[in-house]
Amino acid sequence: LNGLIAAHGALPAGQSLRALLPADYQTDYDTVIAAEHLSPAVTDHEQPWLVSLQLTLADTMNRNYYPDAGVDYVLMSWANAHARSVRYLETIDQQFSLLADDNLPLDEFETGLKSFDQTKDTIQPLVQAWSDGDVAKLGSLMDANFASHPEMKKKLLSDRNRKWAGQIEAMLDQKRNFFPAVGAAHL
Repeated sequence: LNGLIAAHGALPAGQSLRALLPADYQTDYDTVIAAEHLSPAVTDHEQPWLVSLQLTLADTMNRNYYPDAGVDYVLMSWANAHARSVRYLETIDQQFSLLADDNLPLDEFETGLKSFDQTKDTIQPLVQAWSDGDVAKLGSLMDANFASHPEMKKKLLSDRNRKWAGQIEAMLDQKRNFFPAVGAAHL
Protein backbone atom coordinates (compact mmCIF):
# COMPACT_ATOMS: atom_id res chain seq x y z
CA LEU A 1 0.00 0.00 0.00
CA ASN A 2 2.77 2.44 0.86
CA GLY A 3 4.36 1.65 -2.51
CA LEU A 4 1.14 2.51 -4.33
CA ILE A 5 0.81 5.78 -2.46
CA ALA A 6 4.42 6.64 -3.21
CA ALA A 7 4.05 5.69 -6.87
CA HIS A 8 0.68 7.28 -7.58
CA GLY A 9 -0.12 9.69 -4.74
CA ALA A 10 2.56 12.34 -4.94
CA LEU A 11 2.67 15.29 -7.27
CA PRO A 12 5.85 15.67 -9.32
CA ALA A 13 8.72 17.14 -7.29
CA GLY A 14 8.39 20.88 -6.85
CA GLN A 15 4.65 21.01 -7.58
CA SER A 16 2.12 22.32 -5.09
CA LEU A 17 -1.54 21.29 -5.22
CA ARG A 18 -2.56 24.62 -3.76
CA ALA A 19 -0.56 26.50 -6.41
CA LEU A 20 -2.18 24.43 -9.18
CA LEU A 21 -5.58 25.70 -8.09
CA PRO A 22 -7.00 28.97 -9.42
CA ALA A 23 -6.77 31.78 -6.85
CA ASP A 24 -10.49 31.66 -5.99
CA TYR A 25 -10.19 27.95 -5.10
CA GLN A 26 -7.09 28.36 -2.93
CA THR A 27 -9.15 29.81 -0.08
CA ASP A 28 -11.60 26.92 -0.35
CA TYR A 29 -8.66 24.49 -0.23
CA ASP A 30 -7.21 26.19 2.87
CA THR A 31 -10.61 26.24 4.59
CA VAL A 32 -11.49 22.60 3.88
CA ILE A 33 -8.03 21.26 4.76
CA ALA A 34 -8.06 23.18 8.08
CA ALA A 35 -11.67 22.21 8.88
CA GLU A 36 -10.86 18.52 8.46
CA HIS A 37 -7.65 18.85 10.51
CA LEU A 38 -5.38 17.69 7.70
CA SER A 39 -1.81 18.89 7.33
CA PRO A 40 -1.46 21.37 4.47
CA ALA A 41 2.29 20.61 4.43
CA VAL A 42 1.43 17.01 3.49
CA THR A 43 -1.65 17.43 1.30
CA ASP A 44 -0.05 20.20 -0.73
CA HIS A 45 2.31 17.66 -2.33
CA GLU A 46 -0.29 14.99 -3.08
CA GLN A 47 -2.43 14.19 -6.11
CA PRO A 48 -5.99 15.57 -6.04
CA TRP A 49 -7.52 12.05 -5.85
CA LEU A 50 -5.50 11.23 -2.70
CA VAL A 51 -6.38 14.51 -0.99
CA SER A 52 -10.03 13.97 -1.91
CA LEU A 53 -9.91 10.48 -0.38
CA GLN A 54 -8.29 11.84 2.78
CA LEU A 55 -10.89 14.61 3.04
CA THR A 56 -13.68 12.06 2.81
CA LEU A 57 -12.09 9.83 5.45
CA ALA A 58 -11.32 12.77 7.75
CA ASP A 59 -14.88 14.08 7.44
CA THR A 60 -16.23 10.64 8.27
CA MET A 61 -13.97 10.28 11.31
CA ASN A 62 -14.71 13.83 12.46
CA ARG A 63 -18.35 12.72 12.58
CA ASN A 64 -17.37 9.81 14.86
CA TYR A 65 -17.58 7.07 12.25
CA TYR A 66 -14.35 5.12 12.60
CA PRO A 67 -12.96 2.43 10.29
CA ASP A 68 -12.13 0.17 13.23
CA ALA A 69 -15.80 0.16 14.28
CA GLY A 70 -16.99 -1.07 10.88
CA VAL A 71 -18.54 -4.44 10.21
CA ASP A 72 -15.49 -5.68 8.31
CA TYR A 73 -13.25 -4.95 11.29
CA VAL A 74 -15.66 -6.63 13.71
CA LEU A 75 -16.02 -9.70 11.45
CA MET A 76 -12.26 -9.97 11.01
CA SER A 77 -11.69 -9.70 14.76
CA TRP A 78 -14.25 -12.45 15.36
CA ALA A 79 -12.72 -14.69 12.67
CA ASN A 80 -9.24 -14.24 14.15
CA ALA A 81 -10.47 -14.87 17.69
CA HIS A 82 -12.17 -18.08 16.53
CA ALA A 83 -9.30 -19.29 14.31
CA ARG A 84 -11.40 -19.06 11.13
CA SER A 85 -9.71 -18.94 7.78
CA VAL A 86 -10.37 -15.81 5.79
CA ARG A 87 -10.38 -15.29 2.03
CA TYR A 88 -10.53 -12.02 0.18
CA LEU A 89 -12.43 -11.15 -2.96
CA GLU A 90 -9.65 -8.69 -3.79
CA THR A 91 -6.47 -7.39 -2.23
CA ILE A 92 -5.90 -4.01 -0.61
CA ASP A 93 -3.55 -3.19 -3.48
CA GLN A 94 -6.34 -3.97 -5.99
CA GLN A 95 -8.77 -1.77 -4.08
CA PHE A 96 -6.30 1.06 -3.84
CA SER A 97 -5.37 0.76 -7.51
CA LEU A 98 -9.00 1.41 -8.43
CA LEU A 99 -8.75 4.75 -6.68
CA ALA A 100 -5.19 5.57 -7.72
CA ASP A 101 -5.97 4.91 -11.38
CA ASP A 102 -8.85 7.36 -11.21
CA ASN A 103 -6.48 10.35 -11.00
CA LEU A 104 -9.16 12.86 -10.19
CA PRO A 105 -8.88 15.74 -12.66
CA LEU A 106 -8.06 19.06 -11.05
CA ASP A 107 -11.35 20.65 -12.18
CA GLU A 108 -13.34 17.90 -10.43
CA PHE A 109 -11.24 18.40 -7.29
CA GLU A 110 -12.01 22.13 -7.49
CA THR A 111 -15.73 21.41 -7.79
CA GLY A 112 -15.49 19.11 -4.77
CA LEU A 113 -13.86 21.88 -2.75
CA LYS A 114 -16.67 24.31 -3.63
CA SER A 115 -19.37 21.78 -2.78
CA PHE A 116 -17.73 20.44 0.40
CA ASP A 117 -20.35 20.91 3.08
CA GLN A 118 -19.36 20.13 6.64
CA THR A 119 -22.90 20.74 7.86
CA LYS A 120 -24.31 17.87 5.79
CA ASP A 121 -23.81 14.37 7.19
CA THR A 122 -24.05 12.03 4.21
CA ILE A 123 -22.86 9.01 6.21
CA GLN A 124 -25.69 8.92 8.77
CA PRO A 125 -28.44 8.10 6.23
CA LEU A 126 -26.29 5.24 4.87
CA VAL A 127 -25.65 3.91 8.38
CA GLN A 128 -29.35 4.17 9.20
CA ALA A 129 -30.41 2.35 6.02
CA TRP A 130 -27.83 -0.36 6.71
CA SER A 131 -28.95 -0.65 10.35
CA ASP A 132 -32.56 -0.97 9.20
CA GLY A 133 -31.62 -3.59 6.60
CA ASP A 134 -33.16 -1.33 3.96
CA VAL A 135 -31.31 -2.45 0.82
CA ALA A 136 -33.59 -0.37 -1.42
CA LYS A 137 -32.76 2.80 0.53
CA LEU A 138 -29.04 1.95 0.42
CA GLY A 139 -29.34 1.53 -3.34
CA SER A 140 -31.10 4.85 -3.82
CA LEU A 141 -28.55 6.67 -1.65
CA MET A 142 -25.67 5.12 -3.60
CA ASP A 143 -27.36 5.90 -6.91
CA ALA A 144 -27.67 9.53 -5.81
CA ASN A 145 -23.98 9.61 -4.84
CA PHE A 146 -22.94 8.27 -8.24
CA ALA A 147 -25.57 10.11 -10.33
CA SER A 148 -23.06 12.44 -11.95
CA HIS A 149 -20.35 9.75 -12.23
CA PRO A 150 -21.85 6.62 -13.85
CA GLU A 151 -18.43 5.49 -15.08
CA MET A 152 -17.15 5.54 -11.51
CA LYS A 153 -20.14 3.51 -10.32
CA LYS A 154 -19.43 0.93 -13.02
CA LYS A 155 -15.77 0.75 -12.09
CA LEU A 156 -16.15 0.75 -8.30
CA LEU A 157 -19.37 -1.24 -7.92
CA SER A 158 -20.84 -2.99 -10.95
CA ASP A 159 -17.62 -4.42 -12.42
CA ARG A 160 -16.39 -5.57 -9.03
CA ASN A 161 -19.76 -7.14 -8.16
CA ARG A 162 -19.67 -9.20 -11.36
CA LYS A 163 -16.15 -10.38 -10.61
CA TRP A 164 -17.01 -11.22 -7.02
CA ALA A 165 -20.17 -13.09 -8.00
CA GLY A 166 -18.01 -15.55 -9.93
CA GLN A 167 -15.72 -16.01 -6.95
CA ILE A 168 -18.66 -16.52 -4.59
CA GLU A 169 -20.23 -19.04 -6.99
CA ALA A 170 -16.95 -20.98 -6.94
CA MET A 171 -17.07 -21.00 -3.14
CA LEU A 172 -20.57 -22.48 -3.25
CA ASP A 173 -19.19 -25.47 -5.17
CA GLN A 174 -16.90 -26.32 -2.28
CA LYS A 175 -17.98 -28.51 0.59
CA ARG A 176 -17.43 -25.79 3.18
CA ASN A 177 -19.41 -23.02 4.80
CA PHE A 178 -18.61 -19.45 3.83
CA PHE A 179 -19.80 -16.10 5.09
CA PRO A 180 -19.25 -13.55 2.31
CA ALA A 181 -19.12 -9.98 3.53
CA VAL A 182 -19.06 -6.94 1.23
CA GLY A 183 -19.46 -3.23 1.72
CA ALA A 184 -22.99 -1.88 1.92
CA ALA A 185 -22.73 -0.15 -1.47
CA HIS A 186 -22.29 -3.57 -3.10
CA LEU A 187 -25.66 -4.83 -1.87
